[in-house]
Amino acid sequence: MKDLVPKVEHPFKFLEFDIKYVYIQGTRTNAMVLTVLDVFSRWNLGQYIANSVRKEDVIELFDEIVDQYQMPERFIVRNDNGSQFIASEVQDYFVRNDIIQEFTKPSTPQQNAHIESCHSIMESAVCQRFEFENLEDLRRTMNRFKDFYNFTRIHGGLEYKSPARLLKKNMVLK
Repeated sequence: MKDLVPKVEHPFKFLEFDIKYVYIQGTRTNAMVLTVLDVFSRWNLGQYIANSVRKEDVIELFDEIVDQYQMPERFIVRNDNGSQFIASEVQDYFVRNDIIQEFTKPSTPQQNAHIESCHSIMESAVCQRFEFENLEDLRRTMNRFKDFYNFTRIHGGLEYKSPARLLKKNMVLK
């Protein structure tokens, strides 16, 4: 049985990912922000921002993450049952790359608590404070937030360290 909150002892061994909807005032549309988070360090490994997120976009984002970071030989990803995540192409991608995919039970956001918390912080720190003109404006703002979240923001669950400071301590970042 899956732990409600996993016990993770090493960086990048257990990731959570999910999608957050963000309203763009200038176009009166919603955009989607797909975020991948390391549970150990709360490091935001990557995000994909567009008007829609397709299964191909999920695969492309994970390809970028695997290329950019020194990932363990095997790791676990946890996600909800969104159509992009349950798609056979995405499941096949994870199997081919020896990545273990776990699905949360319906109506249990607690099983993805770290990414849900990240998105909640994003909502209060960014989405409720800014109006976005267009998708590019949203991307620029979310990239600044990602840098703040990774390098500056301290986390109570990390003994009041930033993700970057914790990863430097664990010699993952230089």
